[in-house]
Amino acid sequence: MAASVRDVLQGREVCAKSSKQVTATQPASAATSEWARWIDSQSTQGAVQESMHPNHFGQRALGRCLTLMYAKASGDYTCRNTPGAGTTGMYLTAVP
Repeated sequence: MAASVRDVLQGREVCAKSSKQVTATQPASAATSEWARWIDSQSTQGAVQESMHPNHFGQRALGRCLTLMYAKASGDYTCRNTPGAGTTGMYLTAVP
């Protein structure tokens, strides 16, 4: 069995048109927020952007993806998400 988590954050990446950055006026939401964040040298989201890491929603999406893959007996799959559905909208597609 082969598994791919490459597309788990699809549409929820930083700066994706379909996702929004959490701000004081835009609260965190699994359905609309970015699922990743920049980490700078002071380990805060800020101007010095050095690396990316899945945030709370990104980690939940990865967990859901791995759970779905674990439930399959065999085959090659990739995880995808349903735009606007939050982390519960994660589903598998067979890799040809």
